[in-house]
Amino acid sequence: KTAYEIASCLVGSEMCIRDSFMGVIYMVTGMPLVAAERAAFYREQSSSMYRPLPYAMAYVLVEIPYLVVYSFIFCGVLFGIVDMYGGYEKFLWYAAIYMGYVSFMCFFGQFLVVALPDEASAQAIGPSVSSRLRSSAARPAARRADAKKP
Repeated sequence: KTAYEIASCLVGSEMCIRDSFMGVIYMVTGMPLVAAERAAFYREQSSSMYRPLPYAMAYVLVEIPYLVVYSFIFCGVLFGIVDMYGGYEKFLWYAAIYMGYVSFMCFFGQFLVVALPDEASAQAIGPSVSSRLRSSAARPAARRADAKKP
């Protein structure tokens, strides 16, 4: 293989590692905020002040501007550093996919804090579930690559 072919493979694997790491960072940094509001939510729910669905929708709506702005900043800096100038279409596609992934990870972390008994268990289970999903996602690609070999 030429150096150019090897370099493109390395950039792809480096992007996968970096994006999965950033997803875990987004997930773990949002967990303490949700855990801090848990007592207030239970108090307000017991007094019939809020219903659970509007409360959850407020958490989602508050996170969206943060996720959009930081995703575009991250992708803009990344495209400049890695020299991935392939046009604005590639930038927008990458930013949209990245934003979708980190949004999923952020909301998954919030879900774990709500669904599990305490923040410590969510902090332990969240990254391990993310790692398991990432490793199981690589298996179909490896099988396709093995099937193409003569």
